Amino acid sequence: MLSLDDLRLKHPRFYFDQAVLDQQSDHLIVRLHYHFEAGPAFESRYLFPQLTAESLATKDQTLLKVWAAQLGMVEGLSYWKAACSPEWVIKVPGIYAEQFPFWLNLLHKGMSEFFYIHQINGWEDNFVTFQTEVEDADQLHPEIDQAVHQHRILFPVGGGKDSVVSSELLRQTQTPMTTFTINEYPQQQRVVETFWQTQPNQKSHITVQRQLDPQILDLNAQGYLNGHTPFNAMAAFLGTFAAYVYDYAFFPVSNEWSANEGNTVFLGQSINHQYSKTVEFEEQFRSYQQQYLSKTIEYFSYLRPLHELQIASLFTQFKQYWLVFLSCNRGQKTGTWCGECPKCLFVAVLLAGFLTETELDSIFKKDILNNQELRDLLDQLAGFTDVKSLECVGTRDETRAALALAANQLQPLPELIQYGWQKILDSGKTKEAALSEARELLVRFVEHHFIPSEFVPSLKDAIAAQRKL
Repeated sequence: MLSLDDLRLKHPRFYFDQAVLDQQSDHLIVRLHYHFEAGPAFESRYLFPQLTAESLATKDQTLLKVWAAQLGMVEGLSYWKAACSPEWVIKVPGIYAEQFPFWLNLLHKGMSEFFYIHQINGWEDNFVTFQTEVEDADQLHPEIDQAVHQHRILFPVGGGKDSVVSSELLRQTQTPMTTFTINEYPQQQRVVETFWQTQPNQKSHITVQRQLDPQILDLNAQGYLNGHTPFNAMAAFLGTFAAYVYDYAFFPVSNEWSANEGNTVFLGQSINHQYSKTVEFEEQFRSYQQQYLSKTIEYFSYLRPLHELQIASLFTQFKQYWLVFLSCNRGQKTGTWCGECPKCLFVAVLLAGFLTETELDSIFKKDILNNQELRDLLDQLAGFTDVKSLECVGTRDETRAALALAANQLQPLPELIQYGWQKILDSGKTKEAALSEARELLVRFVEHHFIPSEFVPSLKDAIAAQRKL
């Protein structure tokens, strides 16, 4: 690994050079160009299918360019991180100095795990500064989108339990829906097919292809820096851009209240692997979008009022997805559970409170809950250590609640459930108190959310049904 100081000295400036919209027959390609000073140039590509020149002609051409510029800013984090250049120079019209605080905040908080892993003080003054090289006369100031878009949902499918629950509950609202994926891995395809199997004649689906420049992998191999970037921030800009060009009023995501809990603290800063899933980011993104892009496209998290434990309980009602969903990031490309990562263990513990051991085995095809080598991971998930696993997992409290429910559900107890449950009891918590807390969590509904009023009843009804179980 090359040193941070050497990288910053070698590449003092990172340039966002161009955002190009390339119309080709029935699709649109957005090309985003970057380069390091004294370093390589990069191109990211996004391919939007089923977009003709005629359909795009009805859109504000200046706004399209500005929206692409925003997508270029968030995508730029994937390249900038390789050297952490002190200056980020913007040569693309549509990004203004008044927007810099939003981007600096996203860099600070969305890259917090990256800073923590590399032991970098990314929050110090002038660690990175944004500047524009676009002359005032060349800037783009489009009319903000205020169109009345078609009353339908563009729904992003991640392939895990969260998007399954969202899609099935939103289906109950009878609002027309199109499923949406980015690059579509095997598990996403399986979940999409399962969603539409009861309505094959109504299937509506869009896949946007995202391609990062492979040169970034070459840099990583040479010792340049690598690490986590805020994927869901990219998905927010991409998804709302897609909603605009395809004419959808709603782009709901499936981020839960649990995402607000950080993983640890470093240099006085909260480190949250899921920052771009938090209610803070959601609120800031909505404000940014309404100020600079669209006042009428609704970006919101449909599961915001819920905890992961509640989502797991709701998920078990949709048996048709048990054998097709996948929440394991390591197994994305193969479509299988690795059985060894924090996500696999967390989901197994969650579901253990509601399913039998035979049902769990049919889902994971691995005996995760009897794998003693995962004890340390369980300690991290349940808050028995200072650092929670750096993954998209729930809160420490709900992992302990899940252990209590699992200990009450399964007999004999799998080894990891027995291990975690005994730690809870040894801490002085009684069985009755632990189960009471878990059941209270299952019916909780956090009112701090941005869900349009027409979609709230379906979610509240689902939680009300939990009270009767």
